Amino acid sequence: MMRFDKLIVIGVITFTMMLSLCACAAGKNSSGKGGDNRLTLALRSGTYSEVVKQSLSGFEEKYGISCEVKEYEESELYTFLMNDSAESKGHCDLCMVDGSWMAEFVDSSMLTDLAEMGYEFDDDIIPATTKVCTMGDSIYVTPYYGNVTVMMYNKDLLSESGLGEEIDTWDDVVRLSEFANSKGAMGYIYRGDTDNNIVVDFLPVLCAHGGWVVDDNNNPTVNTPEFCAAM
Repeated sequence: MMRFDKLIVIGVITFTMMLSLCACAAGKNSSGKGGDNRLTLALRSGTYSEVVKQSLSGFEEKYGISCEVKEYEESELYTFLMNDSAESKGHCDLCMVDGSWMAEFVDSSMLTDLAEMGYEFDDDIIPATTKVCTMGDSIYVTPYYGNVTVMMYNKDLLSESGLGEEIDTWDDVVRLSEFANSKGAMGYIYRGDTDNNIVVDFLPVLCAHGGWVVDDNNNPTVNTPEFCAAM
């Protein structure tokens, strides 16, 4: 029989949405609506939750557990989890959390350390998708859904630049962009999208220059040589 004592939910960045246990804060309990044989899941609505719901019947039958799904839009899910963590008794056991929320949720002690509960990643999971799930030896989320960064460029312009038949590094992107600018064309553009995705598109450029949004002490790194170079 499974037991979940300290739980609050989280779901993954950057690349991702992730699934996790809700901790809600030290000493707090999960919903407890159905005891050990019931789990409440707080999920992001749409394709994310539909896939999970299609998998639940087999899980429930195998483990004898009943699952209740609560669905929220992205902003609603964030608000629900923040409010739920302030309650003396949580209202969900598992949830989805966007990767961009993880640092805030961990800092607020909202998430359960899955490693302490015996969880470890399978060997066949791509390492890059698990890096955002951990802090030190602690695992707070598991990868569920990830975005893919795609590099697109004008092959005619590339051929004219003399850089070769294809490019595959950010240094190549810089050189091609500079050549495009010299021809009066746009060198580099972001996809047109929401504020969050514009920021996400910038992150690979920042990482390529050896930078990140915050330092080891969670202080902003905007005024650093790496960040300035990326901008």
